[in-house]
This record gives sequence, C-alpha cells and structure tokens, in this order.
Amino acid sequence: MLLPLRRNSAAFLSPDRWYPCGDSFARSRFVVLGSGERVRVVEAGGIGSPAAVLLHGWGTSAYSFRCLVPALLRRGFAVFVPDLRGHGLSDKPAQPSLYSSPAMVEFVLALLDALGLSRVHLVGESMGGAVVRDLLEVAPQRAASALLLAPVGLTPIRRIALGRILRPGEWRPGHVPRWLVELVVRRVHGAPGSWSAEDVDQYWAPFQFPETLAALFALVHRFDWSVRPPLADAIPFGIALGTEDRLVRCRRALARARQYRGAIVEVVPGAGHVLAVDAPERVADLLAAVAR
Repeated sequence: MLLPLRRNSAAFLSPDRWYPCGDSFARSRFVVLGSGERVRVVEAGGIGSPAAVLLHGWGTSAYSFRCLVPALLRRGFAVFVPDLRGHGLSDKPAQPSLYSSPAMVEFVLALLDALGLSRVHLVGESMGGAVVRDLLEVAPQRAASALLLAPVGLTPIRRIALGRILRPGEWRPGHVPRWLVELVVRRVHGAPGSWSAEDVDQYWAPFQFPETLAALFALVHRFDWSVRPPLADAIPFGIALGTEDRLVRCRRALARARQYRGAIVEVVPGAGHVLAVDAPERVADLLAAVAR
C-alpha cells in the first residue's frame, strides 16, 4: 500500500530501538577490528551451521536484511549482518580514503577475521554486491559461494554523477529530512511496494549522527561505481535481478550477468532494487541452490 509522504518533523529512533530490537531470534553486538574500528553485527543461527554474511547497500544498514534473515535460518544457515563502515551504528572514520572500493574489501576481510570466519557464503545487495564481487577477485578462498542482489557493477549508475556535484557542506549535518528518506524507500521497492512507517524510521535513524552523511558522501566520491568485467568461474555464484528495479535496470543488467560463466542468474518478476525485502524466500532459495 502506498502511503502519503509525511513532511512533519518526527523524532529519530534511539539506537536501543533499532533492529533487531524485538526480534526473537536475532541479536546484535559490536566487534572490534584489528585497527580498533568498531562494527555492529546482527547475528542469528546456531554454532556449526554454514555461515552466510550479508552486505547491504549504500545508505542503509543491517535492517535491509530483516526479511531475509529468518528465511535463511529456515534453510539451515547461521547469519551475520554487519552495518558496513560509515553506516548504521558502526564507526564512521573521517578519512575519505577508507571508503574506496579496495578499502571496503579490506574492511570486510578484517571483519571476517574478527568474527573467526575463515570461509563463508557471501550475499551482497547493491553496493554490497560490488564489494562481494571485488572481494572475490582478491581473496576467493574466503568464499564458499556468492550471491549478488541487484549489484552495482553490472550497469552504469547515472545518479552517482548527480551525487558528485553535491558537497556535504551543502546539507545541514544530521538533518536529512524524513520525507526524503521516505521518497527513496518508496522508489526502491517493486510492485506493489510493501513498506511501512516503521521501515522509514529505521532507515532514517542513522542520519541523527552527523558523521553518517559525511561517510555517505565519501562513498559517492571514492567508491568505484563503474561497470566491472565478469569474474572467472571460480566458486558457486549467483545473481538476482528485479524486473522493477529503477537503479540497476533489469534488461541491461541481465545481459551483463549472463557473461559470468557458470553463474545461476534469476530474474524476479515484480521485485525492485531491494530483493532481500521484496522477495526474501526467492533469494533464500537461490542462495541455498548456489551453496549446494
């Protein structure tokens, strides 16, 4: 159901009310990397189950995978969902160089080390998909399988050029309006686009911290948003695309996805850019198939 945009000034959710608050099977904790950087990780599942590590997209958080986590648990995975560097409740270092594509790959590898995970099933959505793809190029031995959901790197992202015109100083730090976040949430979902006011509040909440906006602008300028060449057939690999995705357009992305030799490629009718929300059961089935 489409809801009218709310332009009133609502209060930010306090961190104690963020996902997975109220969730009966997921929990969160902070992990400290060797550099001293703190990362918040949402975890669910039992010890000894195959580990799936889920990497979200630009401007979101572990909340992006709230629907996928229980679906993966039902398929026997243990799940680890970090707030990526610069997002959610994880640290937001000021150095712009730490938001380049190689630096984000090193961040994920350091996190796997800190979690004691030597080899995992990787899932990356949007920007997180590009991080997974780049990680496979430098450290394929860390992945048992990989699944990319509407990943950056399959098609040009034209909105990045617009974002690079803007500068952080042109926005009032910590005061991104709620209605703008709601507009983005509305557009990234597919048909019928099911989302709620609670979803908007969860996505809006990190903007209470002034460092969030600076980190997101650093990613816009330093991360590699360009089209990447296909990887060699090294590990079990899958790509999922939504027919209603306005950011990673399905037709062009599908042609590129099919160049990944040996990959399972699936198109999800009606899904938008956030496949983990629009089609969590389909995504969970696809990861299980890829992992087999």
